Amino acid sequence: MHAHLIKFGVLAVLALVMLTACASGPRQVRGELPLVTLESLERQGDRITLLLGLRNVNDSPFPLTAIEVRLSSGDQRLLSVAHEPDFEITPRGREILTLRGIGEPEGLSLLDRFDPDAAARENQEPLRRIDWTMQVQLSDERGRARTTEASGFLHPVPGQPGRFR
Repeated sequence: MHAHLIKFGVLAVLALVMLTACASGPRQVRGELPLVTLESLERQGDRITLLLGLRNVNDSPFPLTAIEVRLSSGDQRLLSVAHEPDFEITPRGREILTLRGIGEPEGLSLLDRFDPDAAARENQEPLRRIDWTMQVQLSDERGRARTTEASGFLHPVPGQPGRFR
């Protein structure tokens, strides 16, 4: 009986070793586009400053040599801007890019409607929020371009005219 118990123990240890050898390591995330967020938007006259958040979900760096952003609300374009940052986002890292450009006329008039006085001059209701969609094209050091999208709602920042989140 003692030999039978030793034989069973050896088989159990052997099975455990074989199962451990077959187990895979932690899953590596690669090739995913960064998550894109609109951190804030500021308007000064016809100039718009967009703070664009990029979060790398990959377990490897995400190289970025060019970025093109098209920000719209419905059919009205707010901003089209391109930038060449030439850097990489660290694995699981987050960056905020500051993009500046000239606002599109129809988008600027939409932003004007957040101001009750400007909306009244145009015989329109003032806006409390607008929906937005953003198409972002990202290019890497090899010239490969991929597009991602984000959407949400834009609200004025209380007490800070021309600033939106």
